[in-house]
Amino acid sequence: MTRVFVFLGLALALLAGLVAATVALAYGTEPAREGTLRLDGLSGPVTVAWSDSGGVFVEAQTEADLAAGLGYAHAVDHAWAMTLWRQAARGGLAEWFGGSNRALDLHARALGFADLAQQTYAALPPEQQAVLDAYARGASRGLADPGVAQSDAFLAGGVVPEPWRPWDALAVERLHAYLASSPLRLDSARADSADAARWAAAASDSAVVRFAAADSAFRTFLGAPSQAGGRVYAATSGGAATLASQVSAGSSALPLLAPAVLRVGSRVAVAATIPGTLVSPAGWSGGLGWGLLLGSDLRLEPYGGPAPAPVFSRVVDRAGNETLLEVARDTSGLVLRAGRSAAPRRPATQDTAASGAAGRGGETPGLTTPPTASPLASPDGAAADSAAADSTAPSGWRVRWRGFRPGTDLGAFAALRAGRVPDAFALFAREGLVATRAETRVLGRPVVAASGLGYALVARDSLARYAADRLARLVGRPAPPRPDAEAPPGGAPAAQRLTPEDLAEDAVSPWAARLNARLLAALGDRDSLGLALQVPYSYLRSWDGGYRADAIGPSVFEWWLVAHRDYTGHLPDPADSLDAALLPYTLRIARAELRDRYGTLPTEWRWGHLLGDGPRFPVLGGRGGVAARSYAEPLPFPGGHPTALVPGPSLVFERAHPPLAVWTVWSRLDDGRTFVRTPAGRPAASGVLDVGADAGGFVVALDPRAAMPARRLVLSPPR
Repeated sequence: MTRVFVFLGLALALLAGLVAATVALAYGTEPAREGTLRLDGLSGPVTVAWSDSGGVFVEAQTEADLAAGLGYAHAVDHAWAMTLWRQAARGGLAEWFGGSNRALDLHARALGFADLAQQTYAALPPEQQAVLDAYARGASRGLADPGVAQSDAFLAGGVVPEPWRPWDALAVERLHAYLASSPLRLDSARADSADAARWAAAASDSAVVRFAAADSAFRTFLGAPSQAGGRVYAATSGGAATLASQVSAGSSALPLLAPAVLRVGSRVAVAATIPGTLVSPAGWSGGLGWGLLLGSDLRLEPYGGPAPAPVFSRVVDRAGNETLLEVARDTSGLVLRAGRSAAPRRPATQDTAASGAAGRGGETPGLTTPPTASPLASPDGAAADSAAADSTAPSGWRVRWRGFRPGTDLGAFAALRAGRVPDAFALFAREGLVATRAETRVLGRPVVAASGLGYALVARDSLARYAADRLARLVGRPAPPRPDAEAPPGGAPAAQRLTPEDLAEDAVSPWAARLNARLLAALGDRDSLGLALQVPYSYLRSWDGGYRADAIGPSVFEWWLVAHRDYTGHLPDPADSLDAALLPYTLRIARAELRDRYGTLPTEWRWGHLLGDGPRFPVLGGRGGVAARSYAEPLPFPGGHPTALVPGPSLVFERAHPPLAVWTVWSRLDDGRTFVRTPAGRPAASGVLDVGADAGGFVVALDPRAAMPARRLVLSPPR
């Protein structure tokens, strides 16, 4: 009998072990976030803690030790995002995902992200190398954790994370700087522009066309922004000063920002960091708040000089197939030798050059976007280049970008986290806002720089001037009273100040609100319209200009404008008698098209439904298997509009290309309390977002004065 019990006990123990192993394989294990871990190279203990809302606290005595703690936190929280970006920067996507991605790798190798990162690291002073070395040790320790290496993201991708090297952070930084530039669009030239002949020559050159196509595919693969974007604004309401930054993640659902409280000795900073790097585009330190417009200029120019010395690279895919690449690149740019003439592209005309081209007179011409610098630049090199500039068919082309020179913004971001304003940036454009309670300062020369009593706004997209109008209106009026507000003696309602949440959620377009009111006035009274138009009229009449995802008014409004433009060739101008006479007809067309495409019920015309899905997960969203199931669906569409404080897509301004994923960071300038609103969902330890959250996003709250959270890990030097 004793043997039977012993046998049963062993069987039960074996069964329990099998169950535990099955659970571990199915659901993975959690990386270490509590207890103590040994880490080489530390000069003292480093404490890393996680708040309930998803924020990270790192405390150390030296900058290098702080970088080690931040590297560990990035790796255990956002391993997939940072390693995918690293693999793209290396030009190693085919090594992970097969030969179909070879063209993406050839493009990354031509741009030289990894090579230039290693050159930059070798030229850095020892103290900055020490910071990158420490970050790499911390990140490598996190990537080696079974809870990270065996997480769903890596199982779905079918890869194992490699250790982090010191220059990897510089490669990822350079990748993000490049993706922050506006891509070349060969169909964007206007027929009457001074550059029309050069654009025609460039757009018909097969070498340029191949580069533009490869660049577009590379950016699309990563879900990068389709134009340089982002906005930063400061607002004072009710005596509270706030600095807010909107950081564009394009169409990617990957977590672009990792908010953290960073304490080095007695100094404390709150920084929205980019995983895999020491880049922090927004934050607060010592009373100084900063928000940067992550931009970097990319230009194309005629080139007739001697070719730079060739640079060679070898790409190996997952099956072991090799491809040798030779490019002509030096610190002045990437040279594309003139190729065969491709199919000619007709330059855009005056009426079609920008979405929302002006109507004929009246207020509607406010739709016209101001001219911006042409990405087809005049050469500024040797005399041979100048001669090429006079020709519409040069012997070659040169892609200019500041990232073709070795360099990093490591020191500039370290200065911001120390409460100082840097004098220059090497990779990113020095554009944005820095602010204290007493002063707001504009950095650089952004496309839009608007300011007034109690507010300032800067942006790289011209349509943000309407958002500045909305911001001025919001800070210039009392905030709406809340039901739970206390009333002072005498029964008068308590004074309410505008909260950062009010600003972060405001999707009202002053452009749309004004134009809609004028169109309805020209359309006439509801009872004068036929029955078919009374329903869309009612939605337009009750609409406040807000582009919320569940609203129907913006769908009717924008479809009406597009229908009128398709019929007449221009947007409606209510002051024009002919346009006013056509408004009922084009509204009837819009109603019929909405019914045909989306259904007969107006509830099927919601703004979020018209514009489709929200941000998606690069790579993971298209993978099969159980591990990738949670990444298959896109995040909810967040709403917004190019002319609203909350940016978003538009049917009218289709060339505006605003991002689907926007991270909003706002800091109170008096005490540094910082809140980060994700595009949709809560940051998850798997390196993505919790897709079960709604389109309102999730807010990570950080207070630099708060005690370290109870859930903490100590990284300790070896004994």
